[in-house]
Amino acid sequence: MRILYNGQCKKNAILGEWIEAEVIAYTKLLVSNQKFVQDIQEKIGKRVDSSSINMEIENFQSKIVILQRNKSKLEQDIDNIADDDRNAKRKREDMNRRLDKLYEEIYAIEDNIADCEKRKEAVEHNILTTESIYSLLLAFEQLFDKMNREDKRKILESLISAVYLYPKETWQEKRSPIKEIRYTFPVSPEVMQEIGENVSSVETVVLMSRKDS
Repeated sequence: MRILYNGQCKKNAILGEWIEAEVIAYTKLLVSNQKFVQDIQEKIGKRVDSSSINMEIENFQSKIVILQRNKSKLEQDIDNIADDDRNAKRKREDMNRRLDKLYEEIYAIEDNIADCEKRKEAVEHNILTTESIYSLLLAFEQLFDKMNREDKRKILESLISAVYLYPKETWQEKRSPIKEIRYTFPVSPEVMQEIGENVSSVETVVLMSRKDS
């Protein structure tokens, strides 16, 4: 969890513990919000539509079948050229050029299929990562306090990408110095507004954010 003060990372241990306590308190308030819980439950199990990628793969595979068929026929035609044909050499040269072109087209389509497979794998990986975070959020209050110090820190690292502080000269007693918390998951504007109206110890704005890979 990065703590940024005047745009720069702050590594003061005492300050870090103070801010961490404020972040934990706010996160508990967030995950107990019924609208937030409802939003998270709706997202769990919801699959990103990868049908367009599957369709791309199927189309490319169909093209390869056709190209392979044409390649086999052309190879057979080359083998059937009679040695006594006065144009045998030129025919073989022409057919081999066409054969080389077919190979190039097949290789290009195979590269396209590999690219589609990578994109599909990335989508599926993102779904698993997102769902694990959502499941953790639903059980946050029940699990977090029972964890040891190291596990708590790891959880915060996975949920929060950065914490921004107000300038030190503006800090007031009994008021959190936190200006903004950037989470690694989206929070709806309605939830942001509702928590902002009810929070007393933590005055912050929750923004949509993605953790840097």
